[in-house]
Amino acid sequence: MLKKYSQGRVRILWIALAALAVLATLWLVFSHPSQAPSQEGSSACSGSEDSALSQTTQTPDASPHPISQDPASRQALLNSPQALELTNQMRARYGPDVTLETIESSLYTFQKTISRPTEGTFLFQAELSPNPQVEPADNYMAELFYFLGNTFVSSGNLTIQWEETGSGVSRQYTPVFSSYGRSAYMMEAFCGNVCDFVEYCMQNYDFSRNPQLLSKIQVEYGTERASFEAFQMDSYERVDFYNALYAFMDDFTLRAYTALAKTRGSEKEPALDPGDAASSADPEVLAAWLKLEADCSFQSPQGMEYRMVGVDRAAGSSYYVLLGTWDQGRTCSFLNPDPYNGSGGAAKWLSFLDESLGFSCLAYSGGSYGSLYRTEDGGRTFTEIEYPSPKITLSNGSYYNPFVMPEKVYEENGQLYLVAGQGPEGDYYGENGRCSGLYCSGDRGETWTYVGEAPANDTPT
Repeated sequence: MLKKYSQGRVRILWIALAALAVLATLWLVFSHPSQAPSQEGSSACSGSEDSALSQTTQTPDASPHPISQDPASRQALLNSPQALELTNQMRARYGPDVTLETIESSLYTFQKTISRPTEGTFLFQAELSPNPQVEPADNYMAELFYFLGNTFVSSGNLTIQWEETGSGVSRQYTPVFSSYGRSAYMMEAFCGNVCDFVEYCMQNYDFSRNPQLLSKIQVEYGTERASFEAFQMDSYERVDFYNALYAFMDDFTLRAYTALAKTRGSEKEPALDPGDAASSADPEVLAAWLKLEADCSFQSPQGMEYRMVGVDRAAGSSYYVLLGTWDQGRTCSFLNPDPYNGSGGAAKWLSFLDESLGFSCLAYSGGSYGSLYRTEDGGRTFTEIEYPSPKITLSNGSYYNPFVMPEKVYEENGQLYLVAGQGPEGDYYGENGRCSGLYCSGDRGETWTYVGEAPANDTPT
């Protein structure tokens, strides 16, 4: 009896131990799936390499569909004879710092490391040809160009955008250089910065030996865009390139600005009659403005005195209203609440050639530069007018415009003339000494043509 009881206890004990073993095995399998036995032929070392390679392929949009996420399949593709052969071809073309990143069908994405003119990496694509006799195509140069453009830092008045066409190995980029203004110093800064960009790119050997890369660039001003194609990098000389771009930009921006000014003029609301404007202004405010000294004024032959009065000041600039008075300031007409269209500076002079047509100059940048404004409705509205650069040559051969300060507009023999001086910082001397620039207009001052140099302070008043 005792013997039978002991055997029963032993049997129960063995069953319990077996159940515990099964439970322990299940717990290990489901709580640690990464510790499951590796596939036959794999090793801890090869698994580590797969993990590292997986991290390196997290690259931005180089290939829309990376190769298989399965590490073993992925590694097999990257190490296939075809992939290795193409990788060696790319390294033969572009140096040893080329690594294969992803594969999508016949499109292979590589990463390239460069050190000049900056340190960094970028991605490019190569594609095998169905014909084994044809060399594989790639877009290395296009992607290099794009990378260099995005790492270039301009010193001012230049923004680089990109016009992208094609995809894969056919993808190309055309740089679009945007300028924010056409004043003398902005024009010079823009052209100088584009030259700096070209020379920055040329520090890279691959770029410098591909003259077609900059055979066409786009330039933008306001809403207008144009192509500049008079350039070959294999014959690049800074002064020649600068002057060609300067002449192109001077003409292009002048046309673009004139078209924009006409559009803005047509969109303006009709100017108020001076009587209506005066009636809408606070009489006490007008009386206070009449007591202020005008920065510049003009007495018409008909007896109207025009006064450009500064009524506000901010950041060193004055903001003006234009008043007209017939009785030496006892009463006035409120002609224009903002003659310079929101711009601030220092009003230098004001003149009218008749009751409708007038001109004024607003100086800025501490008086070093000035803008010309024109009215054809007696001062009720003004439009800023641009005039071309005379393209004077500096001692190094590059163009610039020394005539940056409009000084007067006058009429002679039915022709309008503009005299533009050099401002207080000008140091240009022509054949006969210090001089101004003389311009003429055949459309009552809307557009101007450069005539030549005129002795400073030696023009009709």
